[in-house]
Amino acid sequence: MERIISKNSFYYGEKEGEPCVVFLTGGKYKYEVFVDIESWNSYLHKYHWTISKNGNYLKVKTSINKHSHSLYKLILENEYEELDYWGLTVDHKNRDPLDNRKSNFRIGNSKLNVMNISSKYAADDMHLIYEQGQKVNGVKKVYGYKVHTNVYDETKYKHFKTIEEAKAYRDNELIPYIREMYAELIKKSRDVEFERGLRDKLKNGEINEVLAVLKKYGIID
Repeated sequence: MERIISKNSFYYGEKEGEPCVVFLTGGKYKYEVFVDIESWNSYLHKYHWTISKNGNYLKVKTSINKHSHSLYKLILENEYEELDYWGLTVDHKNRDPLDNRKSNFRIGNSKLNVMNISSKYAADDMHLIYEQGQKVNGVKKVYGYKVHTNVYDETKYKHFKTIEEAKAYRDNELIPYIREMYAELIKKSRDVEFERGLRDKLKNGEINEVLAVLKKYGIID
């Protein structure tokens, strides 16, 4: 076997009687994460994995081209056909976000990742804008503003010196981009659902049902 070099320490172990790789996350939080051996040896070892923590919620992630990418999503993209996961929810059967073996994935009901452009901060016009500063002698000193959001899989993050610059960027560039991307995702969702249904019917030998639908809408005579 080719020697595997990784930025995360790891060892070959097992989980629930199945052989797997156990790696330790880097950064502030140290957790053991479980993945399939083939996935680790093939591509997962190439990235530096860390943990983000929000209360009891844990997310195993890495950075690819300066964008945050979750572990389970990278596995899906590499090991499943897009038709099998796009627009669907994915959870962990044992509810352990650190157990990312494929046998622990469950692909669930259809879900379009809605990019909401409404906000509880709309009243003071600070939606997607965050003050950057620090407290000096108990008084917060603001030295700039950041505009930050996730547009589906893409992270949008930009700093500005003034609130006027931040709002102009948000209103004239970011929100129109979010609306454009959302419209594209709606279309892709329809396309994927159609192709997924067609594929499943053909796999089940339901050719007559497919022909009936095509005739109904005048695609064929």
